[in-house]
Amino acid sequence: MSPSLDSPRLKLDRADEHLDVLDEELRVFLNCYTERLSSEHALDGPWHIVLVNPPANELPPPRLSLICGDAIQNLRAVLDHIVWQLVLLEGNRPDKWNSFPVYTNKEQFDANVRHPKNPKRRPSPLHGIDPNGRAWELIEKVQPYRRRLFDQTPELHELAFLTSLSNIDKHRTLMSQMMFPGKATLGDILSFNPDAMMLDYKVALQPFSLEEKTEVIRVRFSETGSDPQVRVKPNLPVNPSFGDGSTLQVPIRTIKQIRTYVRGFIDYFDEFF
Repeated sequence: MSPSLDSPRLKLDRADEHLDVLDEELRVFLNCYTERLSSEHALDGPWHIVLVNPPANELPPPRLSLICGDAIQNLRAVLDHIVWQLVLLEGNRPDKWNSFPVYTNKEQFDANVRHPKNPKRRPSPLHGIDPNGRAWELIEKVQPYRRRLFDQTPELHELAFLTSLSNIDKHRTLMSQMMFPGKATLGDILSFNPDAMMLDYKVALQPFSLEEKTEVIRVRFSETGSDPQVRVKPNLPVNPSFGDGSTLQVPIRTIKQIRTYVRGFIDYFDEFF
């Protein structure tokens, strides 16, 4: 069989299926969860704050992590399958060391991919692809570490997220699920007297606690102006996330962006086949 992108495309299709199922099961869960998620208004000195009370005994089912993990592994496999086909395309024989490298540090990429210290015992994951060719150039061009050239954080790159989530699911345990306040404007959360003079507001970027009240927003008005008459609106937007429960939590909307990014890779490398 001649080299092609059929295998990566099938893996992407499978990831799409998992994410479609995840969307539906999240919708069912969140309908119940958000109905029982209550908000309240409180004062902290000059600040008006919004607190969210967690629903009692309303935990995300582990099945959601299983489905998300399956989607992540298929997305990661798309990239590895592309490398396998590129090696075949160049007339070489791929082996177990071949994979799509993802690095947030240029020095590590150079040491492990471009110039491995012991290529006989541990070849480059791109072994079999011409280091001076167009395919290698494209793979290196999309490495997360290159974001530093544009004063961006490599760890926030789609491929960095994908690799981290894949490692959690494959090597450690089920991904942890946490709920964050969803993307919303101030007007989606509070109603207040339009004649009041707002001085400042802050949004807390933290997940909802499963046991205690969680602050999600605080607003300060001029004390010499009109009474703000603050009221908290119901149905606070919620954004689920998956990660390790401590240092990394990736919102579901970002996971969907990863899917779009990976889909672009197939088009990116289609010119070679």
